[in-house]
Amino acid sequence: MELKNIVEICVAIDIAILGIAYPIIIDKISNIGHKFSSNYLANAFENEFPQTKFLGRLPGRSRRITIFEWVLFFTIGSFILLILNLKPLFWEDVYVMQNSAKLLVLLLTFVLVIIFIIWLDKVSLYNGKSTRILTYIISKYKDFDEPDEDEYYFKIINELAIFAIKTQDKGLEETLLTFYTEEFNNTRANFLIPREDDRPEGFENFRVDFNHEFHQGIREIIREVSKGKNDDLRSLEHFAVSGVWFMGHGVFETPISQETYKELWRNVVLISTNAGFVRQYWGTAHQYYDFGLKRVYGNNYDFESRTYDNQSQIDIRDSERKRFFEFHLAMGGLLVYQKNYDALKTLLTYTQRQPPNYVLLPQYTTEIFAWFSSFKDEFGRGYYPIDLAYPFPGLDNLGNRRQVTYYICQYIALLFLRQMKLHLEQNNRHDLEQPTLPTAEVLELLKWQESVGYFRFCLKKVLKNKELLNTL
Repeated sequence: MELKNIVEICVAIDIAILGIAYPIIIDKISNIGHKFSSNYLANAFENEFPQTKFLGRLPGRSRRITIFEWVLFFTIGSFILLILNLKPLFWEDVYVMQNSAKLLVLLLTFVLVIIFIIWLDKVSLYNGKSTRILTYIISKYKDFDEPDEDEYYFKIINELAIFAIKTQDKGLEETLLTFYTEEFNNTRANFLIPREDDRPEGFENFRVDFNHEFHQGIREIIREVSKGKNDDLRSLEHFAVSGVWFMGHGVFETPISQETYKELWRNVVLISTNAGFVRQYWGTAHQYYDFGLKRVYGNNYDFESRTYDNQSQIDIRDSERKRFFEFHLAMGGLLVYQKNYDALKTLLTYTQRQPPNYVLLPQYTTEIFAWFSSFKDEFGRGYYPIDLAYPFPGLDNLGNRRQVTYYICQYIALLFLRQMKLHLEQNNRHDLEQPTLPTAEVLELLKWQESVGYFRFCLKKVLKNKELLNTL
């Protein structure tokens, strides 16, 4: 076949790409993300070769030119050399120079076709099956050395998770479960790995902080499944609402950071109206407190200093346990506020052992009064006020901030009544012994004394609430 005929075919191909295929593909590109209700999928596509931007912006255009468009422009522009049919400036007897215009068109057409095929494949990918695009986006996210380098991919994964729930796309569930679980494990590994070696300085104060998009994704999953329209993706629902992706299964000791506590509380607020979700969450929290935050016992007691060799570790773990226990007392107050008495019954009766051991409930009246005094004197706690640490929905201003304390104290009063019930049912227990007063600390004793009147008030409120009493 003569070179002239080949060039004619090339010109026809170029015109077909420009006049027919290009407008159709542009229409497809404009709808990228619409199928999956994604705001960021189009941004990810803009970073794909040959859709990536190169150099500046031509006059009259709203965006920069892509690599594909540059190749297309140069290919069409090469037709000018064919039209002008100019003689070579040098080496006129050389075959390549004699046919340089035709060879240039042939070369550019070849490059254009290759890039067009790549471009078409990427357009097909971003408009194709949900399972394929999710797998691809996850692989792109994992290419980053640091999560902070990622702008869009984690957001897209979260959007696809919501898409899976809305459309009940069972095919996405396993991939999503694997991804979020790996993210949790990889983040936690930053804490676990150093424990096997010599701990670096300050390691005892280390806390696990997860990616912001990780928190955001789980919260949006919970928000979506809370609408009650999820029948097929039960595993994804369970992992999200149960808190497994924040606390694990309780096997490893993974301290929770302050930021994670904030995110965990937001999730608890979302599930607080659903007794089934609360039951799943409480089981995870119960196991985490029992195993993931188990007590640290002392080694080699020093009678002179009255401390153990590992006293700092003991104090840190006791502080972690206290923070976690307080969090779940506040959760009980939230359930009282939401009037979710079925969920409250779960809190009061859940155990993973025989004989029963309710690790997230006070065992003795001394603990009950100590916690009641702590919540009542919110500013004496030494950190965030109650309403800032545990905001209740609808109670978010200074005018009703004391209501948060009120509902938590009601829950603690309910726990006191529970102690009475346990005492009547099991005579050999010491649940109702007189509380041990903090006589060694005068200020603490005064706080207890000031709390008595408010305790009576809350107790009377609970006794008048027959529906709440039925949870016992």
